[in-house]
This record gives sequence, structure tokens and C-alpha cells, in this order.
Amino acid sequence: MRNRLFFPVFVLLLAVPLVLTGGKKDKTPSAEEEVVEDTTVVSASGDEIDPWILETRKGLEKYRGSIDPSFKGPDGQTPTWDTELVLTVAEVEKLRKGNYKVAFNMDGAQGEYHVAMTKGIKDTCEYLGMELVVVTDAGFDPAKQKSDIETTLALKPDIIISAPVDKVSAAEAFRPAVEAGVKLVFWSNQPAGYKHGREFVGISTSMPYDQGVFMAQKLGEAVGDDGKIGIIYWEQDFWIVNMIDDIVREKIAELYPGIQVVADEGFADLADAESVAASMILRFPDIDGFYVSFNFPGQLAALACKAAERDDIVIVTQGVDVPILMKLLTPGENIAAVITDTPYLIGVNHVLLGAFGLLGKTAPEYTLSPSAWYTADNLEELWDLAMRIPLPEDLKNLAR
Repeated sequence: MRNRLFFPVFVLLLAVPLVLTGGKKDKTPSAEEEVVEDTTVVSASGDEIDPWILETRKGLEKYRGSIDPSFKGPDGQTPTWDTELVLTVAEVEKLRKGNYKVAFNMDGAQGEYHVAMTKGIKDTCEYLGMELVVVTDAGFDPAKQKSDIETTLALKPDIIISAPVDKVSAAEAFRPAVEAGVKLVFWSNQPAGYKHGREFVGISTSMPYDQGVFMAQKLGEAVGDDGKIGIIYWEQDFWIVNMIDDIVREKIAELYPGIQVVADEGFADLADAESVAASMILRFPDIDGFYVSFNFPGQLAALACKAAERDDIVIVTQGVDVPILMKLLTPGENIAAVITDTPYLIGVNHVLLGAFGLLGKTAPEYTLSPSAWYTADNLEELWDLAMRIPLPEDLKNLAR
């Protein structure tokens, strides 16, 4: 059964509610509130913002809100919404004349999530007249990532989009690209010692603060004010996932002080998440729910619940693919909430950041795209906004 499970989406994956206050339960963000944005932006030169870029963000206005001032990027960067990441019509025309090449070196493929992100990259390259010359998958192996970068550099790309598998080894792996003058754009994290505007152009990602708040909210709603939960987290030093884990802990304690965390245990190998969950069920038979760092280990925790014949245990996680949404929509499959970011838009933002580098413009330090959570009622709308790939018929049928 594991062989049919798709790899997760984190990280991340994952940005965005409405107004984040980090305060009391009735002050937490709601993905239903609407924030009106002015999209009639004009550049400093008087040239209108390219309408295609604005169109890619249409429909997501209600999922953006104020950014909690305590939230900073992995190197202390100031985060901004992707609405600040725009090009003028004149800049687009200039880029189209450059015959630029783009490479996407994935850290690890993650089912439909990465299909959607790759589509965002491909569509934006097409629009800007750039060529997507290669897409690689490191399988979350630092050595493979280093090899992928070496192979990619032989194609002489102008932009490389990637996520460091391991921030320490990535500093060495990406050094040849830096020395070759390639514009580096990172997803969610950055190599150790690298600085914005020096070794890389910028970071495009989800909104991890919001995702942590959302998951704490949904888990609290599912288990009740006096429920008992287990936290199952990834032990890898991966900044965005680690931060989301910490926000979940913080917000559970703040918003639901009556909830008891009976176990808080990690897994180093992704496959170990099932045994961690099984052990918690055995040691704490009155456990009501799990928070699991992301999709794939979340599905393994669901297998542990099924093996223990515990369809009453609820699981909240993040990262979208078809199998986990099938579980969300099927009674008795344990998945109570799935938080998503907007992978198609993150892909668009990756290329736009690279374009800033090619144009010699200072890019935003840490660019965020919105997040929300899936329900049967919003499945089709949110999938269309977040993924921009066809929704499988079996999911449509379950939602109805």
C-alpha cells in the first residue's frame, strides 16, 4: 500500500489566511475573510504592470492578510506578499529579447504538488520568452543534488531554481553556479552563508506562519478543547518545516490550553512516521489526534491508525496530492484537515524573481504566496486556484 503513496509536499509548502494576529481563539485568521487588493499598479517609470502577471493571482485576494511582524525568513529576511513581485510591460518585452534559459533542480518530487509548481514555472518561462532547459529531481539526496547542478551548468542556464536539500552541503554544491554568474532563486530555504542579493536573487515560498496557525486551529477544532494529541515531526534541519512545527506547538498552547500533548516525537527517515504513530497509539490508547509535519508521513500515520482499528483518531497535516485528498473526503480514513499553499503561483514567482536578477533589479527578500485548507465545499475552487492542473474525476465525485 505504501508504494501507491505519493511523496509529500511540504513545505511546503506550503501560505495564507487572512488577518494573522497570533492572539486569542476568536482573533485567529480565517480563510473565509476577504482582503481587497488594488491591482491597478503602475510602475515608477509610468509603465503599466504586465496584466498576465496580475491575472495569475486573480481569485487569491481573500487568502492574503497582514503578515505577523514576528515572522521573518531563515536569515532574518522581511517577508512580503507576492503582489509586490511584478514586471512592467516594457520589462517583459526586454526579457523576451534575451533568449534566456531556466533550469529547475527540484529537491524531491512530490506528486501533484510539483506537477503544479513545474507548470507555473513552464507557463511563466513561455510567457517571458525563456526556455526551460531541464527539470531534475534530487530525491532529497544532497549528493544527487550536487550532481544535478553540475549537469545543469553544462546547459549554460541563466537562472537556476532550486531548494537546498541540506543547507550546509548546498553551499558547496551551488558555488559553481554562483561563480558562473547564474541567477539563483531558492524555494523556502537557502544554503548556509548565502546572502540575499549576493549569492542569490531571492526566495519564493508559502507562508509558514499561516500554515502553522491553520493546522493548530483545525486540530483544536477536531479534538476539542480538552483533547489529547501527539506531535509527529521531521527531525531534518529544514527551516520551513521546522518553523511550521514550532508554530503549531505555540498556537496549540495559546489557543487551546486545555489540550494535552501526550507525546512530541520525531522521525529521521520518512518511513519511520508509521512506527512513531503506532507507538503513540499503543502507549496512549486515549489519544484523539495527531499533527504530522507533512503529507507523506501523515498518510503513514493514517496507516498506523487503520492497523490499530482506530478510525476515531484525527490527523492534520499539510501538502497536497490526490491520495491525501481522497482520504480527507472519505469517512473513516483519519485525515481531518489538509492545509495547502499555492504551488502554481510559487512556480510563477520563482521565474519572476529570476527575471528581477536578469534585469538588475533588487528583488524582495522573502516572497510569500497564500495558503488555505481544503474542504469538500471548496475543493474544486481551491484546486483550480492553487494547482492550475486538471482535478481528477474521482475527487470531483467524492466532493459531491
